[in-house]
Amino acid sequence: MDISAPTARVNGAQLSQQVGKKVRFVCKTESVEGNLMRVTAADNMAVTVQLTGTGAYDTAYLEFEGIVENASTVREIEHTNFGNTFDMGSYNELCLLANGEHRNLFL
Repeated sequence: MDISAPTARVNGAQLSQQVGKKVRFVCKTESVEGNLMRVTAADNMAVTVQLTGTGAYDTAYLEFEGIVENASTVREIEHTNFGNTFDMGSYNELCLLANGEHRNLFL
């Protein structure tokens, strides 16, 4: 595992702090229009994901690795299907801890 450049795990509100950077972002799919997916972040914020068009988006919950374009848009690098059930509340708490006062415990 390469830890030389760790990727931040973020919720919707934290995207604005990561513009231009690579992040990991778990969300719930709402709709797809062309190469744009409308999703809901773990903190219930609406976010747009610019899709690469590769792979299948088969489940309700997805994790995207991507570049933050602006406070509400992520450009996909790759994604992982996370299934049709996922505890977004716990994931949101993880994001708060990983980017807050306990960030030194995370890569």
